[in-house]
Amino acid sequence: MVIDPHQEDRFRNCGLQVLRDAGVADVVDHYADESQIVLPRLLGEGRSFDLGFVDGNHRFDWVFVDLFYLGRLLRPGGIVFVDDYQLPAIARAVAFFVSNVGWTLEVVSSERELHHWAVLRTNETRDIRPFTYFVDF
Repeated sequence: MVIDPHQEDRFRNCGLQVLRDAGVADVVDHYADESQIVLPRLLGEGRSFDLGFVDGNHRFDWVFVDLFYLGRLLRPGGIVFVDDYQLPAIARAVAFFVSNVGWTLEVVSSERELHHWAVLRTNETRDIRPFTYFVDF
């Protein structure tokens, strides 16, 4: 599954062409809407995944929403790969889920790389935090 609202207008469908050329286009669902629309829809459909890759809008609130829904869509102990981790808003959104939700930061790219990335693991168990729980991040 791929969520990319700009595949046609910004990228002239080159990503979809790469999938066709690789012979895997028939096993990849492409959604042309924005992630804050698609992810809740997938949750409502009862879908679940083992891996999520976040490389969307780089504003804190948008990344936060993506991570929130991925936390609900991924199976326990699922993996979230976050691109552009060097950007403050992205690192801060990740910090919330590590500090407050119990996700673990498994790997972070080296400082030498142009685009930093991070790999997170979601909780293995269901969320049992009390409603008053909050850790500053």
